[in-house]
Amino acid sequence: MPPGHPSRAPSRHRLAALACALLGMSLGSSAAAEPVPSLDLRHFRPPADPNGGLYLEPTRTPGPMAFDVGAWMSYAHHPVSLIDASGDVIGRPLAGQLSMDWFVGLGVGERLGLSLSLPSVLHQFESGGSQGLLTDPLPSMALGDARFGAKATLLPTGSLGGFGLAALASVTAPTGDARSYLAEGQATGELRLLGEYTLIAASLYGTVGARLRLSERDYLGETFGQSLPVGLGASIKPQALGWDDEGRWRWNVEVRSDLSLTPGFARAATSPTALGLSARYTRGSVSGIAGVELPLGDAVGLPTARAVLGLSWSPRFHDQDGDGIEDSKDECPELPEDFDGFEDHDGCPDWDNDGDGVGDDVDQCPNELEDEDDFEDDDGCPDPDNDKDGIPDEEDDCPDEYAPLGTGDGRGCPVFDRDGDGIEDDVDRCPDEPEDKDGFQDDDGCPDPDNDRDGVPDVEDACPNVKGQRREDPELNGCPSPDRDGDTYPDDEDKCPDDPEDFDGVEDQDGCPDPDDDKPAYLRAKPLVTATQRGAEVVLSWRVAPRFKDHEVDPKSEPSVRALAQLLTANPGWIAALGVRPNAGDADAEQLALNRAFQLVSALRRYTYRDNAAESVSWAAVKSLPGAAQHGLGVLLLTPQPARLELKLKTSPRLKPMLKSAPPPRPIPQLGGAKPPTDEE
Repeated sequence: MPPGHPSRAPSRHRLAALACALLGMSLGSSAAAEPVPSLDLRHFRPPADPNGGLYLEPTRTPGPMAFDVGAWMSYAHHPVSLIDASGDVIGRPLAGQLSMDWFVGLGVGERLGLSLSLPSVLHQFESGGSQGLLTDPLPSMALGDARFGAKATLLPTGSLGGFGLAALASVTAPTGDARSYLAEGQATGELRLLGEYTLIAASLYGTVGARLRLSERDYLGETFGQSLPVGLGASIKPQALGWDDEGRWRWNVEVRSDLSLTPGFARAATSPTALGLSARYTRGSVSGIAGVELPLGDAVGLPTARAVLGLSWSPRFHDQDGDGIEDSKDECPELPEDFDGFEDHDGCPDWDNDGDGVGDDVDQCPNELEDEDDFEDDDGCPDPDNDKDGIPDEEDDCPDEYAPLGTGDGRGCPVFDRDGDGIEDDVDRCPDEPEDKDGFQDDDGCPDPDNDRDGVPDVEDACPNVKGQRREDPELNGCPSPDRDGDTYPDDEDKCPDDPEDFDGVEDQDGCPDPDDDKPAYLRAKPLVTATQRGAEVVLSWRVAPRFKDHEVDPKSEPSVRALAQLLTANPGWIAALGVRPNAGDADAEQLALNRAFQLVSALRRYTYRDNAAESVSWAAVKSLPGAAQHGLGVLLLTPQPARLELKLKTSPRLKPMLKSAPPPRPIPQLGGAKPPTDEE
């Protein structure tokens, strides 16, 4: 452990060797004695800012052409001590030091400040027989190295605080006495970033940077090179705690260190670390500070304690919050007055002039107290007559119910029709919901948004009093199917609207069945499409499959398409997913196939009057289905009992898990005479 530290936990074997070496020097000739170093071992560089602490300072600058002058006086007790292996002090080359730092600061523009500091020794002394250890006598008074500083505000804090950032730079000139422990004998430089976060009366500070020497210095076996200055601190105005009515005091606590970078990182002997406590008092242009620093380590030059006094003068109009009211008269110097015509002389913002709990920025009546009666209490305005019936709330038995004089019970309460639908409350089944008066059950007083209860609101229902289905066509939305017998022909075109067409290739365009039961079976016409359900499988067979002409469905195939649509209508839970084979492998052919599939889907939806009756899919999705390759058309039928429908439908493997729990298949309605299920079914 090197000399020059408080006697707390020395490394005894190293101190013993060092003590022996120093004793040998003291007994030898003066040529062998240790010279007083050209080294600033004071480790105290107070800020040239009248608002700062012992080390840290705010990020703001004085302002354009504003200046500060002041001085710091400090006394360091036992900065440099020599301790032997047993822990006894054998000498103190620097037993005490009383110093004074003079400074002047000047603002250049809004965000730049310059400063000059000059340290000096008023008195210092050695003790404990260390006089023979140094080649030169210790001067009792001396000047130190002048320090030129600059502070640039990179990010200013707001009027109410917030985050601020500044850059600090300083350069020292070798103006001091090399024997004073206050001079380097060479130029040094320092660059730091300073961060600040302020919230009204409390602030947090942090700084980090680099301190450079042109050349390293050696003293008592230790080498001093480049270093890393860091610091953390906080301050608070005790006014926020109710202890300072005038808001003139500020308390500071900070920890600073100068961590060595070379020749070794953060070596204890060359990395002075200290805890600082201080209090600053400001009155007008004069500010004073008193504080103490305590060591957090055994670095060379770090005293066992340092007492500090400071005094500064800042001759300018002090208005910290910039509201035009001088800080000495401003009851809230950190908060700008809002100047809204209400108590604007005290310097404090009045965010709620009338004190009703509604901030002035949203208070429609900032100078009138809200009456807080659970009626429009968020607008900040009193409401003497909530229901605006001409009867003041204090006399109104029903202050939130409209009942003007001459109506109701005469005391502000309505008694007849609260919802105003013309049906008195004593017979109104929905007294707080007005009847919709649409000719449907209008005497019960309740609105009927869906008269026929078909799930389509009356405002969208083309047939509001007749139960139907939801459809994309607004003229049919909510209406029953216009095709009573489900044979794809609308009733107004169907010659037999109550008897479905049998689609067997014989006169399939009139909507009437063509019975031929009197003919032998081999002479009877066969259905164009038949469907048979066998267990969990549905088998679909075409006698004539639909064909296409260009991108349209061939008109000659219309009966086959209608036959499939009739099958889907008879089974409203079925959805046909179909794809058409491309004639070639290029993109145009694939697009033509998709267009054909879409045309077939559109026809099925049109004939079934059901928007979800069919969907188009790619040929790749259905090409492996049985019969798809033969007809160039694949159909996957999605049913309540999962199945795959094509020319010969087989169960889709991906639906097998559903089949295990599926209910038994219901019989398929027989076509050619059977009617489709109604909307009610």
